[in-house]
Amino acid sequence: MEVFTYEDYIKSIHTLRLNNVFQLAEEGESYSFDDVENKEQICKIANKLMEKVLKNEREISSIINNYIEFDEKIKAKDLEKYKEKVITKKKIDRKNIVYKVKNKNIFFLFRQAEKIDNSILFECLNYCVNIIYSWNAVLKAKSEIEYPVVIPILIYTGDDEVEIDDDFSKMQISDYIFENYEIEFKYNLIEKNKLNIESLIKENTLFSYTIALGKINNGKEFKIVLTKILNSSKKKKRIKGSLYKILVLLFKNLSKYNFTGKEIYEIRKMIVKYFIETNCEKEKIVKYLKLTDKERKIYLSI
Repeated sequence: MEVFTYEDYIKSIHTLRLNNVFQLAEEGESYSFDDVENKEQICKIANKLMEKVLKNEREISSIINNYIEFDEKIKAKDLEKYKEKVITKKKIDRKNIVYKVKNKNIFFLFRQAEKIDNSILFECLNYCVNIIYSWNAVLKAKSEIEYPVVIPILIYTGDDEVEIDDDFSKMQISDYIFENYEIEFKYNLIEKNKLNIESLIKENTLFSYTIALGKINNGKEFKIVLTKILNSSKKKKRIKGSLYKILVLLFKNLSKYNFTGKEIYEIRKMIVKYFIETNCEKEKIVKYLKLTDKERKIYLSI
């Protein structure tokens, strides 16, 4: 488990004057459905699904307990989304989601990325510093107060192998005279490519379902995996409501996949069938999926 402590924060400030010199810029990405590869579209849609997953405290606790090593389990009821504005010179970055352990100054920074380069460590470090800085600004903490610990968790949903180092100190210049002033910072990495689809389905969480679907780039396999997911999810009633939100987003975005018209139709029928089999009223299905009269006749046979 990798953490970022107040001592690391102070070291960072004094070493690099982070509050003054951090000028991080992310170029916006635009996609054309006509010229982009299908796997990139799937990755993009999977990231949209992941945004919804990371808004769920129960899912956050599952991710922490399943992928990060702790001596004790973190319960969903012990987590809360950090509502204070994290001070940064950038616009709000939706890729960064912060949770706090209730009644403790323990923070979890979640960041999803479909591409990883050498700047990702620097960005995570910057955001960890900003979390502590914003906490300090709100509480106006004095020197004798214990400062927070931040646990950075990077969820990598891209297809390329991760080739960069996870230790920021190894990216700094090597000088034995000043080696004590190197910033020691690491993140916890969850890689889509290293996770097995069957194991993800058995995990039975929205997070694992989303990762599993993001690993597929053809309609035939997508149908097979989605069928297994829907059957498996029926065994865990607590995720039904949250899974609805994921399926609604999936239903709306299927046309952006490079699937055949028949595959899209069959997958949408599977989704509608799941709503019906889990006792969702037809009028609510129409509302959730925003079905037109034509789609209503096609998918609900009304």
